[in-house]
Amino acid sequence: MTRIHEDTLKGFMKNISSDQLLKRSLKIMKPVKQEKIKYTVAIIFSVAVVAVFSFLPNTMLYFKQTVDVFLTVFLALFGAVLTGYTMFQALLGEKKLILLSSVNDEGWIEEGGSHISTLQKLHEAFADDIMLIFAAMAVNLALKILGFAFPDDWNISDNILLCNWLSSLLISCCMYLNTIAVLEVMSLIGNIANAFRLSSCISITSEIKKHTIELVGSASSSEKQKP
Repeated sequence: MTRIHEDTLKGFMKNISSDQLLKRSLKIMKPVKQEKIKYTVAIIFSVAVVAVFSFLPNTMLYFKQTVDVFLTVFLALFGAVLTGYTMFQALLGEKKLILLSSVNDEGWIEEGGSHISTLQKLHEAFADDIMLIFAAMAVNLALKILGFAFPDDWNISDNILLCNWLSSLLISCCMYLNTIAVLEVMSLIGNIANAFRLSSCISITSEIKKHTIELVGSASSSEKQKP
């Protein structure tokens, strides 16, 4: 018998505002031990860009060009993420929705003492990725518009040390956000792969039950070998 926990229904019925979704997606930028490679790459790349840009003449020009590149990339990624989410939705039929929301087998995850279904976890991951990329795209668009007001050789102050420090801070924050947003595409690919895997597993299991197909494996083989 398939069981669905009431927390699953409450999770889907809970109304989440765009502000709450944005705050939740920005938490992705906080380094976690489980994904230390991703955050290490983001930090190294940000520091490298700062080291090159901050001490070059016409830093504003190079920064504008970098913003243009990232804005183009994010426009493409935003479309790709929405396409991936559409593919994920297309994989889910009525039976798969129930099984991925159930307490049994693949449909149940215990996280921090609370209960969340695999389906809800996947939906939240997609929503977080989409919102983070949208936020990064909005930041780069705002920087591009603001950039029109400043000449390419503009300096914040006549104090070179102050200029270098402030430009390093701005560029490092921007590059870190952009790099994390780009690398989040790996999470999207992983979520799509998991959706395909779970969909295939549910379909195969359904066919096994429907056509009485024999399931051959190490467990069944060991049972046959018992006297």
